[in-house]
Amino acid sequence: MMALGSVWVGLGCLVLAVAMLLTPAAFNEYTLPGLLYVGAPAGLWLACVTLWSLRKEPPGDPAVQSRRLQAKVGIALTLVAVAVVYVLVLTSPVTPGGEGTPGGAGGGDGAAAP
Repeated sequence: MMALGSVWVGLGCLVLAVAMLLTPAAFNEYTLPGLLYVGAPAGLWLACVTLWSLRKEPPGDPAVQSRRLQAKVGIALTLVAVAVVYVLVLTSPVTPGGEGTPGGAGGGDGAAAP
């Protein structure tokens, strides 16, 4: 069940990442940390716990192979979603929560450095 959960969480992260990419309104200070601090770790945790629990199971069992495949797909979907968000953050002129500087770094007043 955790393997399937990792796929759904990874798919949800990917859908949210694509929504952030296509609609600027979805790229805000709530969805960005939600994906990076809640969604991605949850998907990776579910998949890793599944793979860890199956480490001593016989490799020829079709049910074990299916669960391993689901866990690996969950990891792949989550990592693709995180990569999309990181590229979006690095290429965005204004990062949510930042004050007009790339990456949210700077003095915080939004003024350009001389």
